[in-house]
Amino acid sequence: MIEDDHFVDTAMDVIRDFCQNPSPPPQESSSAVHESQLIAPVPPVFYPQTIQPRQPLMPVNENINKQPETNNGPTDEQRRKVIAVVELGTDLSTTALACVDVLFTDDEMAKGNVSGSRGFQQLNKNKLHFLVSLLQRKFDSPSFSEDWSQIVGRINTKCWGKRRTLIQRLKEMA
Repeated sequence: MIEDDHFVDTAMDVIRDFCQNPSPPPQESSSAVHESQLIAPVPPVFYPQTIQPRQPLMPVNENINKQPETNNGPTDEQRRKVIAVVELGTDLSTTALACVDVLFTDDEMAKGNVSGSRGFQQLNKNKLHFLVSLLQRKFDSPSFSEDWSQIVGRINTKCWGKRRTLIQRLKEMA
């Protein structure tokens, strides 16, 4: 306890000295070293001697032409028609096949399938995702994923039928 009283008295003496003489005490060598350690030296900045020119920008038309058309989703008109078909539909399978006719042209279906397998182009994922989201919202059921896998098979069959029709037309023209 005596040590605690001595500590309090010493602290009070320091506070009184500071209040009477607010100027900082002269710095000692140890504190000066301590402050210099806190401030890190700033390294010099070196700039490259040669500046490489930036590649010129491409004209807008070239940018548009290089973008693949397959990444585009349905047009506003296609969206409107598909929404109307889904609202009127009563059966998941027939509604989905009717919507596929709206979303994809005969040429797109003749050249592709849902997965893009067997050397065919993949049908537009954005359009298919749009269709699935609408159908799932209307025909939501625990077995929707199983039903959708059967519908995928029917869409692929429809694509095969479009290819067969296209081949027959080409043979008739020849």
